Amino acid sequence: MPTETLRPNAAGDATNITDEIPDTSAHWSVVDEAAADDDTSYVSEQGITNTEDDYNLDATALITETVNSVDCIHRSKRTGTFFSVLSKGGVRLSATNSLGASRTLTTSYQNWEDAALARPGGGSWAVSDLNSLQCVLQMDAAG
Repeated sequence: MPTETLRPNAAGDATNITDEIPDTSAHWSVVDEAAADDDTSYVSEQGITNTEDDYNLDATALITETVNSVDCIHRSKRTGTFFSVLSKGGVRLSATNSLGASRTLTTSYQNWEDAALARPGGGSWAVSDLNSLQCVLQMDAAG
């Protein structure tokens, strides 16, 4: 059973997280690396609540395989001490999100994985879904 990793390659439906470092005007381009570069490139939210970035993903190389599950992995941390920062990862298909658990971030980077996400809109995953799938990152800062 093959496993495939699809990385961000363009902006998705939402680009609402306030900043990206370095300033490239393309949030997806600072979160697409295969090996984490931590503080070299990242998206950053400066206290606005309930923000979301969506990222279009690479096309799948799969053709006829059965899609058993879709997982979302993101790496996050918080900076500063004034806010409790929450993040959620997930996927978006046909304007509907399927999100994983809300995580309280610490000041150290952590990898978060939401495994076996439900197909947005219900039903079973199909290979054709993967070419329309977006990755979702939601951030929420509460004082």
